[in-house]
Amino acid sequence: MDGPAPDHALDGESRVGSVIALSASTCAIAVFAVALRFWSRAFFSKSFGMDDSCILVAVGPPSLSHTELNSVFYSSIVLYCVALITVRMSFLFFYRRIFPSPTLRKVCMWFIVGNGLWGTASICLNLFNCAPVQGFWDFTIPSKCVPPEVVWYFVSLTMVITDFAILILPLPAIRKLNTSPGRKMVLIGCFSVGFLTCLLSLIRLSSLKTAANKTDPNWDYVDAAMWSVAECNVAVFCACIPTLGPLVTGIKRYSLDSSQSRKLQQAAMEWANRDLHPPRELGATDLESTQRSHATQASEPLTIQSETGRSEKEGR
Repeated sequence: MDGPAPDHALDGESRVGSVIALSASTCAIAVFAVALRFWSRAFFSKSFGMDDSCILVAVGPPSLSHTELNSVFYSSIVLYCVALITVRMSFLFFYRRIFPSPTLRKVCMWFIVGNGLWGTASICLNLFNCAPVQGFWDFTIPSKCVPPEVVWYFVSLTMVITDFAILILPLPAIRKLNTSPGRKMVLIGCFSVGFLTCLLSLIRLSSLKTAANKTDPNWDYVDAAMWSVAECNVAVFCACIPTLGPLVTGIKRYSLDSSQSRKLQQAAMEWANRDLHPPRELGATDLESTQRSHATQASEPLTIQSETGRSEKEGR
């Protein structure tokens, strides 16, 4: 099967800058969030779980630096599925870890099993989309393929629906927590950050139509590949945000202790200064008055001399 003729009108254009910028920035955000997560685990909560293991698997985004972008796009689809599956697993294991509700923990386990089965099925659908498999990226060999847009749209739509379900799963449990309304809103806000992933999933979904055309794969696959990388990295970032509570609490406690220490040092210095320079009490005031009177008397001889001279004149 001959490959489609490329669009030579695009020969003078390049999207390397966009690919590098989006991939590098979102990857840096994801790595930074994972580093903060493990710092929080190591020094504050001092415990690790399956949710942390899953996020480590998910943090490796699909690469876009291969010579043949169409074959890399094929592998990136599989890595994309693996990354999002493990991010969901991380969310669900984290729910089971922090929420004591038996019902929620049971529902999370159902989601974990379902997510694993669905993830395996989606990977197989993408891996064996063409027979032979090489027909997906090598258009010069005879092959039979399921229309890729059918598989991509099905997988992406089910991912978006699953993401929404997982993100709203802890909201009833948060409402029942015995804590202040303000703290509940903070928790809801932390978990709601995950809706950014849903937004990027929808953007990626719109880019799949261009990728499915295959007019010029090296050009048409770029949008879908970039948004796949961005979605995976942002999903990792969103999964790390709710786990940073111990880190934030520790930083607040450290800053509070530091401010209190500075206040104590300042108070100690003030007391030391008071010891060196005692306050002006009644006795001190009398002493100063006496010293001033002595100073005045010391300056009076001139007046006395003048009065003496005047008296001597009067006597004469």
